[in-house]
Amino acid sequence: MMSETARRALPAESHASVELTEITNASRDLVANMGEIVWSLNPENRTLRDLLSFLREQLNKLLEYSGIEYKISFEAQADGELNHTQLRSILLVTKEIVHNAVKHSKATKIIVNCHTEKNQIKFSISDDGKGIDLSKPTHGNGMRNIRQRIDEVGGLLAIQTEVGKGALFTYSVPFYFAPI
Repeated sequence: MMSETARRALPAESHASVELTEITNASRDLVANMGEIVWSLNPENRTLRDLLSFLREQLNKLLEYSGIEYKISFEAQADGELNHTQLRSILLVTKEIVHNAVKHSKATKIIVNCHTEKNQIKFSISDDGKGIDLSKPTHGNGMRNIRQRIDEVGGLLAIQTEVGKGALFTYSVPFYFAPI
């Protein structure tokens, strides 16, 4: 709030105004990330059902004003407890992929699916954007973080993409659950 107030007192195109805008955005992201950490550490939020409910809410917030058509379909046929690492990893991976699609893909449509199958939670996230050239190095940490988080929970990640033809991320996480 303080950086936003200070920014308003400056000419819009000034160097200081641009830097304060970056500080404001970074602060908002930090607060949101802290909220996610606190949510995932809360012992009351342990089930797959809890995670999918929170994740749906977070994805709706991320997508509702993006101008992108989207569909979120969570068809988990089982429930059970997840550990902190699983909760946090699935939450952050899913949000990172969707955030990157909104920010970089120029997509007009994003589809997020989740279902349970045998002892797996399976996600697929697709967009009809510009695709990703995986042969080029990236400047951020997003793809590395996605791969690392999926590895951390013993999951599998596959990325199907072609420049000009969108992207499809599929990942699964081992999970032992009880039928609903």
